[in-house]
Amino acid sequence: MKWPNVELRPYRADMPRDAASWGEGQILSIGGLSNTCSVDLSSLDSFEMLYGLNVQNARIFDLQALYRRSELKHLAVDETIQPVDYTRFPNLEWLHLAWNRNATLPLASSRLRRLALWSYRNPDLKGLPRWEALERLKFVQASIRALDGIEEFPALEELELHSLRNLMHVWPLGRSARLTSVRFEACRQIADIEALSQSRTLQELVMVRCGDLPSLGFISRCPSLRNVRLIKTYVADGDVSPLARLETAVFDAKAHYTHSEAQIQTLIRERGERSGEAR
Repeated sequence: MKWPNVELRPYRADMPRDAASWGEGQILSIGGLSNTCSVDLSSLDSFEMLYGLNVQNARIFDLQALYRRSELKHLAVDETIQPVDYTRFPNLEWLHLAWNRNATLPLASSRLRRLALWSYRNPDLKGLPRWEALERLKFVQASIRALDGIEEFPALEELELHSLRNLMHVWPLGRSARLTSVRFEACRQIADIEALSQSRTLQELVMVRCGDLPSLGFISRCPSLRNVRLIKTYVADGDVSPLARLETAVFDAKAHYTHSEAQIQTLIRERGERSGEAR
C-alpha cells in the first residue's frame, strides 16, 4: 500500500455505545502529507471486517473501491475528487465530511447517529434529510445564519457549532424535543440567546469565544439546565447571579460582575447542603 501515515486499530471504547456488537472489526486511518495529496483506496479490498475508515488531509479519487466497503459504520473524509453517494453505506452510523452540495447524503431513515459537517454552505438546515436516528450533530465553519430545521431531527441530543460567523438566530433550539447539550464556539453574532429559555430539555450550555451576552436572565427560565460554561464569553449587564441555581458554573472574571466564580460556587454548594438537610 502506498499510503502515507497509515494506522490500523481495533474499535475501542471511543467508538459508538453499541460498538461491542460490531465484532472484531477494525478502523483504518490514512493521513496525507497535504490537502493536495490523493490516495488510491484499491488496496482496501485486502482488509476483512473493516468497519471504520478515516481519510484525513488527503483526497479520495477511487470511489468504486470505497463503495465496495458497504459494511462501513464509521467514515471520515476530508475531500473527494467526485461527490460521494453515502447511501451506498447502509450500515453507516458515524459520518464526518467536508460539505459538497453534489454529494448524496444518507437517507432520513438510515442508521446515522453522529454527523460532523465542515464548510456547510446553506443559510439554515432545512435542506438536510430528516435523519430519524441522529443523536449528535456538529457543524464547523458553516454559513448558517439560522437554525431553522434543527427541530426535524427527533432523536437529536447534542449539538456543537464551531466558527459559525454568520449565525444569528438560535430560537429553533427551543423546539428540539430531546436536545440536552449545546456548545457554541466562536459564534459571535447570536442575537436571540434568550430563546433557549423555550427549551424544556436543555441540561448543558457551553459558550466559548462568543462575545458578549446581554444578560443571563434566560437561565432562570430553563427548567432543566444544570451546567453552564462561559469561556471568553461575557455578560454585558454583569449580573451572574442566575448561575447560582445550577449544579456547575464556570466563567471568566470581570470587574463589573456581581459575583466571582468562587462566590457562585459557594452559593451552589450552600443550596445543595440546604436541599440535603430538607430531605
